Amino acid sequence: MMRDEAVNDLTERLQARLNGVALVALGQGRAPVIPTDAAAALAVVAAEWAEEHEAAFTEAGKVPTLAELQLLASDVGYELKMLAAVAPMGAPDELTALGNALLEDALLHIRNVDSFLGAVDVADDDVSAMHYLDSWSPVHFLTRGERDDINKRLMHLSRQRSRLSTVWVRPPIAARALAAFDEFYRRLVDVHPSRAEWFDEDVATAKRLLANPVAIALV
Repeated sequence: MMRDEAVNDLTERLQARLNGVALVALGQGRAPVIPTDAAAALAVVAAEWAEEHEAAFTEAGKVPTLAELQLLASDVGYELKMLAAVAPMGAPDELTALGNALLEDALLHIRNVDSFLGAVDVADDDVSAMHYLDSWSPVHFLTRGERDDINKRLMHLSRQRSRLSTVWVRPPIAARALAAFDEFYRRLVDVHPSRAEWFDEDVATAKRLLANPVAIALV
């Protein structure tokens, strides 16, 4: 059950319980005392509802609490800032290992942000954009080919590695990532402005980092 559906279910049950309280009170020839009766009704309905839906909402931690989402927002922001900072970086030809490290680091953070925005079947302990915004429609900014190449390059030693792309023009990919995240962020501002505030600083920092890349040079 999606969160919105569950809230509607809880609301309908509470209304039914309150209607029952009012009918009982009227049947006893007294006016219902709404504050007291409503509190009692809410306690009963909440207990029943929690017992029925707790497993669906907490199974393997699939739906983080609001407090968890606030904490996890900094991890999401870290991924966004790192891809913006590292993607434009290049290393001098003499530092081949550093160049490879920068490439792989950039691709890792790019893939993580793509997963956050595009995940449909979220792993048990992962967090996705849909956790912050129920109405978000998952969308990938990476193409299927790009994502497959990154996975085979970084996730394991694949026999296909020798056939993978060796040329990655990373700044445009990073720009696509920030544009896609910015769409999520703007929708979050409209629907949950208090949650969007968790990302304010990181989004601004990521845009600044991508616009002002750091050059690495031998001294």
